[in-house]
Formats: sequence, structure tokens, C-alpha cells
Amino acid sequence: MKTIHSYLVERSIETPNFEGLVDRKHRYTFKQYNEEVNRLAHYMKEKGVQKGDRVALLLENTLFYPVALFASFKVGAIAIPTNSESTTLEMENVIDSAKAKLVLYDEKFATVMAPLIEEKGDVIFKSVMAQDESLEGFQQFLKSYSADEPNVVVNPEDPALFLFTSGTTGKPKICEIIHKTYTSYFESGDVSKWKNTGEGARFLAVHPLFHMSSLISVFGAAFMGMTVVCSMKSEPTQIWETIQDQKINSMMAFPYVYNHMIEEYHKGNYDASSLKQLQTGGTKVPSSLFDKYKEINVPLLSGYGSTEAFVLTRYVPSMGREKADSAGLPVDDIEIKIVDKDTHEPLENGEVGEILIRSPYVFEGYWGNEEATEKAFEDGWFLMGDAGMIDEDGFLYIMGRYKDVIVYGGENIYPDGVEEVLTSIKGVREAAVVGMKDETFGEVPKAFIVKQPGSPLSEEDVLSYCKGRLSDYKIPAVEFVESLPKNPVGKVLKNVLRDRKQYA
Repeated sequence: MKTIHSYLVERSIETPNFEGLVDRKHRYTFKQYNEEVNRLAHYMKEKGVQKGDRVALLLENTLFYPVALFASFKVGAIAIPTNSESTTLEMENVIDSAKAKLVLYDEKFATVMAPLIEEKGDVIFKSVMAQDESLEGFQQFLKSYSADEPNVVVNPEDPALFLFTSGTTGKPKICEIIHKTYTSYFESGDVSKWKNTGEGARFLAVHPLFHMSSLISVFGAAFMGMTVVCSMKSEPTQIWETIQDQKINSMMAFPYVYNHMIEEYHKGNYDASSLKQLQTGGTKVPSSLFDKYKEINVPLLSGYGSTEAFVLTRYVPSMGREKADSAGLPVDDIEIKIVDKDTHEPLENGEVGEILIRSPYVFEGYWGNEEATEKAFEDGWFLMGDAGMIDEDGFLYIMGRYKDVIVYGGENIYPDGVEEVLTSIKGVREAAVVGMKDETFGEVPKAFIVKQPGSPLSEEDVLSYCKGRLSDYKIPAVEFVESLPKNPVGKVLKNVLRDRKQYA
């Protein structure tokens, strides 16, 4: 079994002149990419970063992000990708709870970091990128360091990443990921068959690079020989322009990003011919979104997973339009079962219960939190915290987080099913359904809907559409909003929607 950074070393030897890393101003071959990683690794060693130390990264989607990740791995350190929207208080929590030794940050975040630099004398802080996105200062800074391999012995069982849970409820926890967790996935039959097929392909990294799915893409690109094109431009017009200019073949984004992109596609005169596939996940994908991209001959692929459990299932259009509401089929080596939430007795196909998974790609545990780790597992099975069911063909359906289930007079309403109906309405861009307190029924469903620009859709239109498609008790009250509150990884903050005083 290999380490994550071994893939980059192999690429630098096998395909040294292939483009490995690109942004709007700079291009690195795999050889140059690996050399830059080595230089940063030697800087880390000079600063006393040793095997097992933690390196926090507060960076935007620039070339420096993948370089910093691989450099951390090469010295045996544990990389901590942090949310680029982090406040000073949140960064302090990251540094303190993970016991970071080095913090690499973009100059853009200097104001966020300033109080911490003054306060934490035992932590090394290094600003690495100017606010004008220029890499020249960073490159000049690294020139004095050796481009040779740092030659630190790192094993597949060594920790590679500390990933913080999104923390939409309660304090975020630290997921410990070892190298083997990811490399065993890449070496599995599900992925290994694609090795080298990516040579020359171009992946657009517009998704935040601190997110688990983006990390998989960056590491997988080194495994498959793909070029990673880093972009800080997230507006639909800018994404389409980058796709055209850079001849992008694939990318990863949240469903709402693809919704905005397809709207922009039909407004402008964009060339999508280079795209071979688009990948999405992180939240339920409306089946109508698959149809919209099928119309422009671009396959949309989705999957189900989590920070703790990595990739679990995959849906591709060839599995059939009738399965588009599902999360797809389990990938190789993944076991999934549905159990009664209270008794944990296994349920039959078609019955809704709690999703448990068993996987060789699951995290090691919540670092420094044995109690939370013990609660997360049961006899080797990881509790996902999601409600779901498996159909007669083995497809997994996600009904939503258990904490989001609406209990209406003793009946369970799963918001995802209601949201699926709402997003199929012409004129609806996004929808989120939550339970609101009610004296008679305990909770009643309420929908917050973002309309497509210029849509004349009314509340009466929505209710009329739902009639006959949803049981009467599932038909929600409707409120139109300009946008839905989301955390930085694109998940709707339903707790904020439940409290309109916060959201107003």
C-alpha cells in the first residue's frame, strides 16, 4: 500500500512533462509540481516541523493549496485544510484543538490571523500569497530551498489529514484520516481500472479545496495523471469561461452551483463540448438536474458519503432515469444496511431506517474524542445519522438527516421527499423544507423556496402542484426567500431556517 504523496512522485518520474497544476497565470509540469512541493517540505523541516506535527492551511483555491498538502505529507506532518470563511475565533479553535505547529495562510486572511500571531508565540505563522493572487513572491521565497526529496519515512498507516466536521450542530469534531484510507480506495478495483486513463484530462478545481470531495479530486488527479486547474472564480459566467478557455473535461461542485450554471448556459453562448462529465454531491441532487444536463449532452454523476466515511455510493445516468432519485449503488468493498433507529434490528428492502456502513475507507476516529468515536460505531459499523432505505435492486435512497425529520401528529415526514417534488416545479431554483412547531400537530412542514430569476411562481401555484403529488399532511406552507443560508460546504442550515428571527 502507498502513501498519498507517492502518486505525485511517480508522476514526476513517469510523465514529468505533462501538465500537473495550472491556474490563470501559471503552469507546472508534474516535475515542477513535485519540485515545488519538495522545496516547501524543506522549508517545513527547517522550521522544525516533524513527523506527526500538524500544519493548518487557510488558503484559497490557488496552486499553493495542493503544493502545501503534498509538502505536509512528505515531511510526515498532518495537513489541516481549514474553511476559507473562518473567523479569528474559529481559527483559534482549529489551532488549539488540533495543536497546530505551523499555519500557512494567504495574505488575504491577514486580518483574521493578526490577533493569533500576536497571541500564540509557540505557533509558526507564514503568509504565502499576496492579495493580488500573484505566485511570484511564493516562488521566489522557495527558490533557496532544495528541490530534492526530503526523504522522511512515511507509512501508509500514518495520519495524513485532520478534517473538521462541518459543525452545523454542536462543536466541530476532528476526523483523523490515514494515508491508507485514501490510497486503498484509489488502488481498489472501483478506481484502479482508471489509472493512466486521465493522462491529458483537465479537472477544474472550483469547489473549495478544503472540502473532502475536492481533496479526493486533487489526490486522484495525481493517481490518474490529470491536470488540476485551480480557480478562485465561482460565478457561473466565470466558470463557463474557464471551461472554454482551459478545455475542462470534468469538475466537482454542489448541486446549487450546477443549477446556476445551467441557467447561465442557456443565457449565454457557451461551448460545453470539452466536458466529459460533471460530479456532484454533499446534498441531495434533484432528479430534474440530471435531465437539464442530459439536454446539453453532459453526464452528471452523483455520490453519497461523508467526511468520516469517504465515498459510499455512486449514481451515473446509465443506471436509469427511474433511479435518479437514489444515491446510486455502493462502490466496491462498501457494505450498507438499514436498521430500526431504536432497536437497531435490520430492516427489509423498502423500509426506512438508519443507515449503517462498513468500509475499508472509513476514518480512524474523532481525534482526541474517544467518547464520540465510540458512539459513532457499533460492532464495526459506522452510524451515518441519516434516514434511508434500499430498494429491491440495491439502490440506496437518502431520506434526510434524522435530526431534520418532521414529526407531524405521530407521522414522519422526510424533508428530502418533499424537496424533490418542489424542485421539480418550473420556476423553482432551490427549496428547503423544515419542521415548524405547532400546538396541534407538534410540527408542520414549511418550505422556503428560491425562485428562478423572473419567475411569476406564486404560493397558490406551489400548493396546487403539490396536491396529488404529496399526501395532504406533507404539503408544506410556503415562503419565498432570496437565498437559502448555507454553510461553507454548501449544506443548507436548516436550524437557521427554523428560527426566522436569525434568518430575517
